[in-house]
Amino acid sequence: MGIRDTIGLDKFIIKYDGIFDLKGLYNDVYNWLTARKFEVKESVYKNKPPELEIKWSAERKKTHYIKDVIGIFFRFWNLKDVEIVKDGKKIKMQSARVFIRITPKVELGYNDIYKRNWWDHPFLIKLKEFINTWILRKELEFKHADALYYETVSLVDYIKSKLNFTMAKGAY
Repeated sequence: MGIRDTIGLDKFIIKYDGIFDLKGLYNDVYNWLTARKFEVKESVYKNKPPELEIKWSAERKKTHYIKDVIGIFFRFWNLKDVEIVKDGKKIKMQSARVFIRITPKVELGYNDIYKRNWWDHPFLIKLKEFINTWILRKELEFKHADALYYETVSLVDYIKSKLNFTMAKGAY
């Protein structure tokens, strides 16, 4: 892919050390993404106790030319099951150090209307760069990239709420 094939946005890092519901976190984040029409693909699930790594790629096609992609990498250290008492009931949860990296980007020209790859021919590569730089630049930056950025901020807030963070909502 060429230099103008993606609009990369700031990545988000979440670090946490404490007690949480791993299964609930996994399912809730997956459901949050699928509710927003993302197709989630899990490329890595490496479970070597007491460590766990999970890598997702969530993709949503907006047009035949523009696709939102959110990469999510979960890493858990010192993962162990614990029982806590909540509202008089014993609940099984997990204790761990948590690292989550969320990397959003807008992918451009992934597939044109003729189902042909943009990198097949040098002329098409130049045409794509011209379209992205001069014709679609403002729409890509202000409509698509900004929307994905703020949607990712909402995802980060949601994950932090699932990890029992206390914080103000939003990007600022």
